Amino acid sequence: MTELTTRSVGTAKAGEAGTVLILLALVLAAVIALIALGIDLSIVRAQRAKHERTAEQAALAALETYMEVLAEAGDEEDALTRALARAEDLAELNLETHFTSNLRVDKDAEVADLDLLDGINGAVIPGRWFHKESDDSPCRHSSTGAYIPCFRPLADPREHANAMRVILNPAGSTALRVLFSGLLPKAHSPYVVSAIATLVPRRAVFLLDLSRSIIRDSHPQDVSEYAFFLERQTRACGAADWWDALHPDEQPIFDALPESRALSPGAGSHFKSDYTCQEILGTNEYYAVDTVVPPEPLNGILDGVRTALLEFEARSVNADRVGIMGFDDEILPMRRVGLTAASASNPSFQNFLNVVDPTLGAPQRVLNYLFPRFYGSREITYQGSDGRMVTEPSPAMSDISMALSAAREMLKQDDEFYNADNFVVLFSDGLANCPLRNPPGEWPCDSTEPYLTQAIDDLDEVAAHYKSDGIALHVFLIGAGVGPHTLLRKMGVDGGCMTDDEARTSPGGALSFVDPTGGSFGNSVWYYPNRLYHSVAVTGGLWSPQVDCCRVDGECTRVVSRLQTACRNASGEHGSVVVGSGDITSFADGSGRLICDAQGRTKAEQVQDSIREIMSQNPFILVNNELAPQ
Repeated sequence: MTELTTRSVGTAKAGEAGTVLILLALVLAAVIALIALGIDLSIVRAQRAKHERTAEQAALAALETYMEVLAEAGDEEDALTRALARAEDLAELNLETHFTSNLRVDKDAEVADLDLLDGINGAVIPGRWFHKESDDSPCRHSSTGAYIPCFRPLADPREHANAMRVILNPAGSTALRVLFSGLLPKAHSPYVVSAIATLVPRRAVFLLDLSRSIIRDSHPQDVSEYAFFLERQTRACGAADWWDALHPDEQPIFDALPESRALSPGAGSHFKSDYTCQEILGTNEYYAVDTVVPPEPLNGILDGVRTALLEFEARSVNADRVGIMGFDDEILPMRRVGLTAASASNPSFQNFLNVVDPTLGAPQRVLNYLFPRFYGSREITYQGSDGRMVTEPSPAMSDISMALSAAREMLKQDDEFYNADNFVVLFSDGLANCPLRNPPGEWPCDSTEPYLTQAIDDLDEVAAHYKSDGIALHVFLIGAGVGPHTLLRKMGVDGGCMTDDEARTSPGGALSFVDPTGGSFGNSVWYYPNRLYHSVAVTGGLWSPQVDCCRVDGECTRVVSRLQTACRNASGEHGSVVVGSGDITSFADGSGRLICDAQGRTKAEQVQDSIREIMSQNPFILVNNELAPQ
């Protein structure tokens, strides 16, 4: 009995062991299948990712080629043909390797058979991408009904496109095959990928302040002038004694100058012999113009404008456009170029580039085109000291708010406004002068504060419009005083000086201490670069004061580390002003404003770096496929 029982138990244990082995084999098989399936799916995902990258690269390449050809010849049909060929070439380079899995090659699949509308492996579709959520977009969200960014194929292939959509059907009619395709064929069925590349065209307006103040930094009124106004009723330049026909306010200044350099060596920097009589085209005005000493900051502004335009040209694509406006309290018609291509082959652009060419010298580069007006187109009547009514031409003042509004209108009138990266670049000395807002019959600027208050209020309103329209305001401040670029203390482990971005975003407003009417010219109510700075900050623009390089022993030197040390060692709270002390007294004024470029750059290098920063965004981008109709 015992022997029988023992034998039965042994047989049962053997059966259980066999069952376990069978179950183990099944489990192992399932595990292997799951691992294999995971490998299969990862291969498919990897292949799909490669196809997506190929579609993106093909879309970008097709759009860039299309734009290049269109810029060269303007032939829409040829541009599309060559864009398609470029996309096919790129697909052919990539897709053949993509059909290869790590275990098996699908030899039957077609490669790089694209077409403008439909091909075996996919299509290249020209169209337009509407960038912003605005009424300009033809697309609405399916549930909310709101306008959304979207892609729409061109209704007519001959129309201009700003986007290319590439659709790839990498396997054609054949399923992609990997090791376990026979076991789970639907786990890796054929798929379609697509990508949309679009161009973000840049629209820029360059504003040039051409008010009278920009020729006076180096020609103070009590010493000399770059240009003396001649009375209009004289025979002006046709008169042999034109130098005795200056405006009564200016005649004594001219008369006090030495006769000539040869007769009075070392007597000063301005001499009567330096001046010639000039008629300024388009102004009906005559001036005695200094032909030896160039006007500042106008000369520096023109140098900066040329540098900026050349940098814009070098970094632009054919869809970019640039406009130029010279202004005082009006937009000056002869000093205006509408939005145009920044290209040497464009006469309008090239003509303006020639005007600001420094090799022309003074006064040729400013006469007839960029010369500031002393008097505007208006006339005013007022009561003179003798009781009689006097009618005189109104002085041409500076109205920066008006100029910024005009630049905004130029941008908004462009067809691509809602698709473009829009910005305005202002070149100014920061002297706003008084706009002509006084009641009729009153001499302008007889009371300073009301006009300045109005100008500041207008500037705030314009900045708010810029922000709502997505227009960035960049300011290049050029002149004798270009603050604020104030040294502000930064608390924390490392301390040091705040960057501009840190100052803008500092809690409580680190720049709230700045008097909006102050500056390096003292507390003159006409000088408000700080208010301009706040407008720049509101729009997310770039503040770029152009100053001489910081010098040590007469040489341009980088002094960033010295400033950082001064900020770390200074006393005070976060955001407090660090005034010049110790070994930085020559780099900052008594209000803690930098008076030189801490990186040791020339003014031209400062302008180049700033424009490169503005233009750094790649205009060719990929956009969200989910918003594109299938």
